[in-house]
Amino acid sequence: MTFSVKALNEASSAGVNVEHLVTGALDHINALLPGPPNTVSVLYDGDAADLISQTGTYGVTNSAGGAVVVAFGPTAQAGVGKALGWLPHTLAHEIDHSVRALAGPGTGFGVNLLDEIVSEGIASVFDEAAFSVRAASALTVVIVTTLASAACAIGAKLTGSARTRRGA
Repeated sequence: MTFSVKALNEASSAGVNVEHLVTGALDHINALLPGPPNTVSVLYDGDAADLISQTGTYGVTNSAGGAVVVAFGPTAQAGVGKALGWLPHTLAHEIDHSVRALAGPGTGFGVNLLDEIVSEGIASVFDEAAFSVRAASALTVVIVTTLASAACAIGAKLTGSARTRRGA
């Protein structure tokens, strides 16, 4: 896990120990969705155009190696404090992508629009369940993740079947 100096300084200025925040979030995520070790980098991004305006965060996962980069910063709708509050969600979302990508072929982000939509949906459901105000139990997260994975597999089979019928 690496932190840019700017991320450490900006979080500290907002009264948040970002190392503690991220470590705690990753421990919680790993308890719900264990996966292989991967690289996580936390950055500060002062360019609001790069960030999701409502949360002040963004994340990206390298689908080949599973490395995760998350960033936070101020936007018109989210100051640094609010962005740091959303950082665990962003981490959970990207770690879900990473774990699935590292699980093997056909489990990652996808190669077509349907796969990508399903992958984003699974990651969004996981981050909401992991860090919901309702404090979802680990069992709920496992059930939702399992159902979403099954839906992904079914969607892939349907997409493959549709291609076969069209090509026939």
